[in-house]
Amino acid sequence: MKALVSISTTILFLTAFAINTSQAVLPMLWRGCGTTCGKAELLINKPSTSEYICTVSESATLPSLVDITGTYYYIIKLGSTTIYSYSKSYSLYNAPVTSIGGGLKRITFDMSTALSPDPLHSTLDVSPGSYNLYVYNLFTVYSGGIPLLIQYTGSLTTPVVTDLAGTTYPIVVTANMVQNSNTPTSLKVDGYTLDPSNPTTLYSCKSTFPLRVDFATVTECRTYTIKVDYAMSGCSSNTFSPGTAKNLNMVYDIYGNVQNYLEYSNFNDLAAIINPSNNGITFRLRITISNTGPTYCSSSTIYRCITISGAAASNNLELVAGGSYVAPTTNWSLAPTLGYVYGAFNAARNANFAVESFNIKIEAGSSTSGPWITVYNNIYNTPLSGGIPDVLINKLPAGANASFASYPGRSNTATGITYWGVDHGFLYYKLTVQVINGCNPPSPIVTGYFKLNPSVELVRLDGEMNPVSYGNPVVLNDIKDNQLITDDFISNLNLEVYPNPFTSEVTFNHLGRGSQIIVYDFNQKIIANVEVNSDSYTFNTDRWGGSIFFYRILNKDGSVIDGKIIKIL
Repeated sequence: MKALVSISTTILFLTAFAINTSQAVLPMLWRGCGTTCGKAELLINKPSTSEYICTVSESATLPSLVDITGTYYYIIKLGSTTIYSYSKSYSLYNAPVTSIGGGLKRITFDMSTALSPDPLHSTLDVSPGSYNLYVYNLFTVYSGGIPLLIQYTGSLTTPVVTDLAGTTYPIVVTANMVQNSNTPTSLKVDGYTLDPSNPTTLYSCKSTFPLRVDFATVTECRTYTIKVDYAMSGCSSNTFSPGTAKNLNMVYDIYGNVQNYLEYSNFNDLAAIINPSNNGITFRLRITISNTGPTYCSSSTIYRCITISGAAASNNLELVAGGSYVAPTTNWSLAPTLGYVYGAFNAARNANFAVESFNIKIEAGSSTSGPWITVYNNIYNTPLSGGIPDVLINKLPAGANASFASYPGRSNTATGITYWGVDHGFLYYKLTVQVINGCNPPSPIVTGYFKLNPSVELVRLDGEMNPVSYGNPVVLNDIKDNQLITDDFISNLNLEVYPNPFTSEVTFNHLGRGSQIIVYDFNQKIIANVEVNSDSYTFNTDRWGGSIFFYRILNKDGSVIDGKIIKIL
């Protein structure tokens, strides 16, 4: 074994070259789901081999085998705070030196030997944040015990920007990777928040009772499980009948961001107790929330009381005008004026009864005396009884104003835009609503009048998609082909989508001003939905799976571009 001697004054001190690693498939630092309650993980991957490309002058003095001593540093910082610091002094013997052409040579470092017995791979519990990586290797190369050069790679002051796996830094750890507590902030059944202190009334006259569980944070890294046991002898009973455990479903917004609440479609699948035969009975619920797989966070058990009621439906019709709720009137001089910004109504905003649907009829007239033409007459299903959202008149399901296409005076057929009343002279409307209850007679019928403001049209795009849960398919209705040709449309003829196929990002270039890009999968589930006010937009697709996706670009002039993109892993 050759001895390594001290460094002499004849050693060449040269500018560092970049270091490489053969572990190109692994990032040097990556984020992962936590395995400790309240924490996420950073995955630490030190390279098993590295290499140094020598200059021509350095290469001239190097034999085929060299000895190396050095110190290797691997440091992780959150801002200016060091949260992980590793250093190791090492010695390597008979490290290979190979010629790579052009008078250059490459020294290969066996880092698994250099850092032994320390592991190359480990994990670090962390909180959400932005983490920088600093890697530095200071080394001396010897031949026959004679030092030939001192060199270094990396930096202790400048963080890594990109590693050979293509990973860019800093690494951002989000709250979605934290193994959060199983204790919810609130529970809702059919839209009603379960009171922790007093019995909450739930209404039996409908078929399904959606369950919502709110948390401070929700992680995509786990599956949440809920089990509801029930006792029917009042709020003090401890004699429980077992319910059925179910997995709660993640909820996403239209941009694919996970929401801080979970849902299950029907509470009765957990405990089949909300039905007319139990009207008047008070149940004590024992609700257990946990996660499947390893138990990183302890299960949470909470207690609530509910009372079942079969109350009949009533009708509390209100029009929404200027952000305020207005009582209905059949006096035209008092009728509210609505516009595109927010033309809506609600018939059971503070319901103390079950609501399954609204029976809606809308009639239009060119004057307060008619004649009246029915433009909408249909059932509108409401998902919840408590906290029913306002019904947007201009977003009623397709067909709400389809008959307007045959009315005289329609001037904007080519744009694919329908102006309720304004293009046709129909400015006066009668809205009739009835609340449907599953096991009682419908509510009384209530009628309210409203007018349209000609300067703020109540407009809807033909084939506009109706809001639906992100977890369910959305039907993309046909949009008219006879669009106006504008400068923006001509710009779109040069649309570029690149790269395609793509891995982590895809860019749409030469967009028209005010474009909307919708990306959806084979099941017509929306993956992304953005409005763009610039010529270009880039999607980060790290959370998209490898698949074929479709896009639809809607321009403000009504023109449409459809296409296909492919993500590969």
